[in-house]
Amino acid sequence: MEEIKSKANYCLNCVTKPCSNKGCPLNNNIPGFIKAIKEENYKQAYEILSETTVLESVCGRICPHTKQCQGSCVRGIKGQPVSIGELEAFVGDIAIKEEYKLFYNYDLIDHINFRIKESDSIIKKMKNKECKLTYKEMIENINDIAGIRIVCSLKKDIFSIKNLLQKLPGVRTIKEKDYVTNPKKSGYSAYHIILGIPVVLSQQIIYVKVEVQIRTMAMDFWSSLEHKMKYKPEDVIDKKTSKEWVNCAKIINKLDNKMMLMS
Repeated sequence: MEEIKSKANYCLNCVTKPCSNKGCPLNNNIPGFIKAIKEENYKQAYEILSETTVLESVCGRICPHTKQCQGSCVRGIKGQPVSIGELEAFVGDIAIKEEYKLFYNYDLIDHINFRIKESDSIIKKMKNKECKLTYKEMIENINDIAGIRIVCSLKKDIFSIKNLLQKLPGVRTIKEKDYVTNPKKSGYSAYHIILGIPVVLSQQIIYVKVEVQIRTMAMDFWSSLEHKMKYKPEDVIDKKTSKEWVNCAKIINKLDNKMMLMS
């Protein structure tokens, strides 16, 4: 939190607002929402952003800020520009948690992780899919360049979050897989959605694919460990160990069901 405050205080709140008027195609009131962060009024910061944009948590991470708002930041003339994208994402993350808490009277979301797929991983996946290594092929065939993992407490929360995401204005559902109702053979349980998020450029609106994974805290613990073990180059998982991983996943699913009934 202190780091966010420091980055907000770095903003000069320019009267001419070049980051908004020149750099942002949506004309977001960037100095206004950053000023609200400085005052620790995160609700107001979210309300200011919501006047001109949607799903700030995602747009703050995938919009080309360095070429747009941050590229027009006065601070960037002699040094580093204000981290506008990071501040926007922060406001979005806070808003999601607080909004859900308001409606459901408890923290529906425990935490959110975000990642951008590295270029080596993208190329490897394209080769595995036998795609040509072109930008067009990448856009058409790779759905998880941007990824969000939403971790919640209870299994029933997964569907609440999924429904709320799909109701966001302007957001498209491209593909979805229900591994909660039908877990994978490994025992993995979660809900996966490929969303199309509208990103406004200077000349057009493009829809950026974002893979959203929604799962419980217990399953997130299992999945994170399983992923590390599976992709350790020095280790080979034998059939016995693999079976134990599946058994652990089944135990976690039973635990998730029991905790849901108890809550």
